Amino acid sequence: MSTIIEKIVRSVLNREYSQINGLYESITPEELKRLRRIQEVRNTIEFQTEVQDPCNFDDGEEYADFCIGEGLSFFYGDEGYEREDEIFQDEEEDHLRDEITDMMYEEYFDYLSNLWNEDKDNYDC
Repeated sequence: MSTIIEKIVRSVLNREYSQINGLYESITPEELKRLRRIQEVRNTIEFQTEVQDPCNFDDGEEYADFCIGEGLSFFYGDEGYEREDEIFQDEEEDHLRDEITDMMYEEYFDYLSNLWNEDKDNYDC
């Protein structure tokens, strides 16, 4: 009985591995690098939400705008900011900053603003 179950499990795992492997092979190295960049930008924005005191902001929009802006500034190493991740320091894709900025605002602005508004009564300010 256990050999049948083992065969089924092995078959399912092999099929899933083939699907994942096929997906990985269909992504070009450039696309993979871009996806890594975008995830690193997300990480810097999410870090800002962890270190910023919500009491320092008048409303959720100000909080969202600040966290997103700070995350982007750290990622790109703007003047006065140390670049977060040196892996992407010499990237030629910095010209896509406007596109990535728009993407991050679309992804995070409403979420962070609503989060601040929903939790503002829980802050000890």
